Amino acid sequence: IRKGEIDNNITVANIPPWVEKISDHAFSEFKNLKRVYVPNSVKEIGVEAFSDCSKLKLINLPDSVTGNSIGKFAFQGCESLVHVKLPEKLVTIQEGTFKNAKSLKYVTLNNELEVIGKEAFAECRSIEAIVIPREVKIISDRAFYHCRSLGSVLFRSPERPAIGIIRYDWSRKKMKKEDWKKFERDMYKNAGSFVRNTGARILIMDNSEQGFHRLNEDWSQYYNPIGRK
Repeated sequence: IRKGEIDNNITVANIPPWVEKISDHAFSEFKNLKRVYVPNSVKEIGVEAFSDCSKLKLINLPDSVTGNSIGKFAFQGCESLVHVKLPEKLVTIQEGTFKNAKSLKYVTLNNELEVIGKEAFAECRSIEAIVIPREVKIISDRAFYHCRSLGSVLFRSPERPAIGIIRYDWSRKKMKKEDWKKFERDMYKNAGSFVRNTGARILIMDNSEQGFHRLNEDWSQYYNPIGRK
């Protein structure tokens, strides 16, 4: 299904059982769309496929969608969406997938999920609790930014996943005292109560693998914000 093939005034979309891909922007800004039924034939949902469908309340995500097959910002701005259950074989929630889904309250993350991408649930202000599956290794920058109602986070794994907060280019500068102060401000601004309440590890990204390891050592040696107020 491609953008322009469907009347953008529909309220219900029944995807035909022969469709394998919902293309980029296919239903973007369908302002009257309320319900979408996706068959098991669908293997991929494209970038911004349902973005800014402000009245969308119900959509099923079949287990035929696997790996990294839900595109970036696919459901961004779906302000009426309340519940999401992710496909069992999904590995990555990509950048901004559910960003600004303000009514999203119930999120069921699948057991095989490994990565929660940048701003994946940013501005989802109705989420009150979430369970992070055992296989999750990375929670990226601002993944739960401004999730103001989020008060309970349960990690299934005994080793809490890393959370990427800030990127520094260490090939151009060294961290000085004033940089650490700025880092502290940025860390709390970007991670908010999620980091403070869960005690999740912080993963600092750098432009090179070598710099990444060096920065991790500096992080452990000089700065540990967990539990600080």
